[in-house]
Amino acid sequence: MPESDPNVIWYVPKRRPSLARRKYDFLRCLLRWGTISEAAARIGIDRRTAQRWRQDDPKFDEDCRVRLEWRREAVILAAGNRLERPTRRPIFRGGRQVGHLDRANDKLLVALLKTIAPPRRKPVTAGGANVPPGATSRSAPDADPAVDAKA
Repeated sequence: MPESDPNVIWYVPKRRPSLARRKYDFLRCLLRWGTISEAAARIGIDRRTAQRWRQDDPKFDEDCRVRLEWRREAVILAAGNRLERPTRRPIFRGGRQVGHLDRANDKLLVALLKTIAPPRRKPVTAGGANVPPGATSRSAPDADPAVDAKA
């Protein structure tokens, strides 16, 4: 049997985690981060892959829904706690504390609430007709021909 060189370092590639393990990691990150895009990025998959998993596996979809709902409730509770217990900022004058201000960070509350319920986009309307995004008034079904002739 030939002697092996002691200076040779063998490279063994890491095993790719199984599908069940990747789904478990995704659900764990989804609970922590609260968005599908963030959870997918954290485990190294594309957001569309996670969406495909949800379409193909009803149990996984239900697990995702439960975790997203739990996360929404946690954010709402945290926002309520911040309103009930604002931070106290001391006010000093001449090296002595003369008072304090109770501050609730409204910008932080708005940002927290936007993460759980992003605003729905309203359809763009032109002259009372619904126009799809990116369309011009000329492509609208009831566009005024007199206005189009001037343009």
